[in-house]
Amino acid sequence: MSGGNSAEIKAFFKHLAEHDTFQLAVDTAFEEGKKAGRIEAMAERMLKNGFDIATIAELTELTTKEIEALNENIKAG
Repeated sequence: MSGGNSAEIKAFFKHLAEHDTFQLAVDTAFEEGKKAGRIEAMAERMLKNGFDIATIAELTELTTKEIEALNENIKAG
């Protein structure tokens, strides 16, 4: 990049910032997805162990509809 003009340098740093922002968004979404998967797995274990839906919702912050769907999946096999 030696000898680049001011516009090229600004464009380069803008590209770096956009890439970093995009990568941060991807990383955050990936971590949130992993966390959500663990929460759902925990909710499934709680259902299998007889916890009621209201308690699971309170402890996991999943909605009752989400937990009911998990429960249906368990029953379906």
